[in-house]
Amino acid sequence: MARTHREDTPNRRGRWLRGVILAAGLTMIPWFILQAQLRPTPHTGEGPFYPVDDSLPADADLTTVPDSQGEPEGQPLAIQGTVRNTDGQPVSGARLVIWQTDIHGKYDHPAEQRTTGSGVPLPKDPNFQYWGKTLTDADGRYSFRTIVPGSYGRRPAHVHFRITHPGYETLASEMQFRGDPQAADDFVTGEEERERLAVRLEAPEDGGTVRASFDIVLAR
Repeated sequence: MARTHREDTPNRRGRWLRGVILAAGLTMIPWFILQAQLRPTPHTGEGPFYPVDDSLPADADLTTVPDSQGEPEGQPLAIQGTVRNTDGQPVSGARLVIWQTDIHGKYDHPAEQRTTGSGVPLPKDPNFQYWGKTLTDADGRYSFRTIVPGSYGRRPAHVHFRITHPGYETLASEMQFRGDPQAADDFVTGEEERERLAVRLEAPEDGGTVRASFDIVLAR
């Protein structure tokens, strides 16, 4: 047994030495090569109902409309997230615009032609803002208050996002919802895109506002 142990020792020493050399070599690789790059958020396009004039007054709370007489129909939804670049660094001062349907699947846009089953145009919810805008803070964070949108035709429910910043490519994407029965038949996004864009709704114990986290990665 002792002879066998002496025969194995050089092999073990050789493996150990190769491990030391390999480790030393890795320490010479620049940190920016070792650091994993984040994948940019998929583009899905703006669609036909981007706000006609996004310079008009709007804020990050789509549930509050000046001079409205009540609250919008639908489940209140708080969206929050962080905008980062592919290096994982937060992007401050990014401009986010979101737009979506109301609970009945209607957009507030001149090109919107949806009607009821009897051919009557769907009415607008006077207590819903339909679109909003905000800027990311110093840590790249943003938040919106809105409602869970209704589905539009055969498409799953979604919230459109458009993010701009002078140092990055403009991103037009959307946030979907996990478990939506219409997601599998979506003609705009593929399976991989849907997996990356779908969020899970977190319901509070008091049954009030549901929450969703949607992080965004911009490409240069």
